[in-house]
Amino acid sequence: MKKYLLTFVMALMVFVMPCQAQNQKLKLAVYATGNVDGLLKNIAQNNASTELVNGGRYQIIERSTEFLRIVSTEHEYQRSGAVDDGQIADLGKQYGADCVCVVDITHIDKYMYVATRMIDVVAAISQRAGDAENTNYMSPADLRKCVTDAVKKMEGKSSGNTQNVSYNNGNNTNASKPVNNNGHEYVDLGLSVKWATCNVGASSPEDYGNYYAWGETTTKSTYIESNSKTYGKSISDIKGNSQYDAARANWGGDWRMPTEKEMQELIDKCTWIWTTQNGVKGYKVTSKTNGNSIFLPAAGSRHGSSLIRGHGDYWVSSPDGYRSDGRAYSLYFERSRQSMIGISRRYGLSVRPVVE
Repeated sequence: MKKYLLTFVMALMVFVMPCQAQNQKLKLAVYATGNVDGLLKNIAQNNASTELVNGGRYQIIERSTEFLRIVSTEHEYQRSGAVDDGQIADLGKQYGADCVCVVDITHIDKYMYVATRMIDVVAAISQRAGDAENTNYMSPADLRKCVTDAVKKMEGKSSGNTQNVSYNNGNNTNASKPVNNNGHEYVDLGLSVKWATCNVGASSPEDYGNYYAWGETTTKSTYIESNSKTYGKSISDIKGNSQYDAARANWGGDWRMPTEKEMQELIDKCTWIWTTQNGVKGYKVTSKTNGNSIFLPAAGSRHGSSLIRGHGDYWVSSPDGYRSDGRAYSLYFERSRQSMIGISRRYGLSVRPVVE
């Protein structure tokens, strides 16, 4: 009798243990977004789902179709880019997901860029991310490869760099990696100056960093005309002047703010791709010369004591002398455009340093 009972218990364990293992898998939803048609989004979504489920860590939520329909509806309602991580997490929670993988696709002519990020529904943050690109996109097969590579990088299964930062075009294996100058890294984009990988005050490319009024080297709680140190003063280009240049004052060495001409060169001689990197929106700026790239987060700007979001605004060292002594040039960008504009020196903007 004991023998039969033991056999029954062992058989039951064989049946139950796989069920328990199945229940321990994270419930996953995959959402594809980007500037491609629905068919390509569906291919990307299915490809990412297959790759992740085959890894043995995830199972697709039963209501995934309904979840994706709701997320897509939210996206169309916004009309301003992908739904943010907090909204996706809230929706995922409603439909029983533990995590949501977002596949963000950018396609311009023959260039394809895929960025993936895994959102923890409970914490409402991106846990990890990956990316891949193809500079000679020909067919959906290239899309599938990009998605597979991005997912593998996100899950730490690729042999290369697992960070969601790309310094080459995917084909140039000899492209430059970040080089250090006085403790801060830069990338050679094949332009007249080398560009830093981070903003002043930032610890990573996605970090917004500090905000400075033009011609000032320290931060403050309010950015207004009355406490601007340069507003109304006749000041020439401040590049490399540690009294006014936030890059030189804070980073030292040969670092300085870019000039208007150097910033315009960045616009004209690079490809600008609006994307999300590690949960942060901004532009991946890729050199047309050597394929190296930097990421500029949409850090917004400070007016008074408020942070205005949804765009990027970066000071250059050149004053806007044609209009008044109260203005200076900046690079302004949002999802649909990048341009040089003259704005009041009192505003708090980001600073991305350069080095010769």
